[in-house]
Amino acid sequence: MAVYISPAVKKKIEEKHCLTLDEVYEAISGRLAGFLEDIREQHKSDPPTLWFIGSTDFGKLVKIAFIFKDGTMIIRTAYEANHRELAIYKKYA
Repeated sequence: MAVYISPAVKKKIEEKHCLTLDEVYEAISGRLAGFLEDIREQHKSDPPTLWFIGSTDFGKLVKIAFIFKDGTMIIRTAYEANHRELAIYKKYA
């Protein structure tokens, strides 16, 4: 599966969320379970926004939000997962 991260999203991930692209790719490879759909009104999109939590090689838990389009995972954002997101993911994924 191809992964695409736009320059603007890359900048936000690195500068605002203090993650490296290596950590993002590690989290993609280290996905803990399935995908969940973000059904919050402000995050609805076509195709739908999906998300998951993955672990980096050093155990950092990262939430990744993305859309699938034409067989490509287009990353919308990635940041360190909080306890609430982790609880939701463990319960529903």
